[in-house]
Amino acid sequence: MELKFRQIIRGFLPIVVIFLVQNVLVFLVAGTMAYFFLAGSNTTDPTQLTNALYDHLNQLLSTPEFNTGISVAYGVVCSLIFGVWYWRMRKPVSHDHFIGYRFWVFPGALMLAMALQYLTGYITEVASLIAPSWAAEYEVLLDSMGMAEESVSVWLILYTVILAPITEELCFRGLTYAYLRRGVSMWSAVVIQALLFAGFHGNFYQASYTLVFGLFMGYVYAKSENIYLTIGMHVVYNAIAMFGYHLVYLGDGPVSFYCILLTTMMACYVSVLLITRSLPALVEKRKDDK
Repeated sequence: MELKFRQIIRGFLPIVVIFLVQNVLVFLVAGTMAYFFLAGSNTTDPTQLTNALYDHLNQLLSTPEFNTGISVAYGVVCSLIFGVWYWRMRKPVSHDHFIGYRFWVFPGALMLAMALQYLTGYITEVASLIAPSWAAEYEVLLDSMGMAEESVSVWLILYTVILAPITEELCFRGLTYAYLRRGVSMWSAVVIQALLFAGFHGNFYQASYTLVFGLFMGYVYAKSENIYLTIGMHVVYNAIAMFGYHLVYLGDGPVSFYCILLTTMMACYVSVLLITRSLPALVEKRKDDK
């Protein structure tokens, strides 16, 4: 019992590491900027100097360039930390490859990533109707990252499409789920990691759909134990969100709305079946041995 409790506690460590890395990076960058600002300032009055420094840092921290830079730095650092952590933990039983998988795993993974874009689109539509303030807060977040501009930066694309999926999948599916699974049932571990994944995004608007996304990704990882599979699906999902969001059509009336929603739910179900039924015998055998 004590061993299981320790494994559950360890399941919360990866998200703690994320927040520590983010805050340390912000502190180091802001501290460096503050040092150079104070060193080049001609003001000697403490009050004026403090106010000027506060205005300078406040302006810096709200720029898209700063937020994107911090995100890229955090993504690189956490990808390395979690990558080493994950493969050291998984080394004795690692099989994160696609040898032995049936062909249908790839169409299934692609279909699920696309279907989840529609499903989460419906969720955000409902969230916007129920709580318009959530959507407004999210718009502010997009502005702070530079996503609301006509052309996004290469660094933002790098973070959103590559670094974020790698970091988040290693953290929540690779590490958090794996530790939790040692102490609780599969479904409990899937739900807890999804709740942590939703809470990690820091706002109710994103949490409303990342919870559902996290549940699907958690289930796929629980069945496949293949981190490459969930990373690839996450990459496709984020790429569609960034470049193909205008192609996600949710209907222009009640009939089309519910027809597309029903089709989306069926696509999610079929794609999960394709994935789970394409698993190699190695995965199923090891699950039977547990």
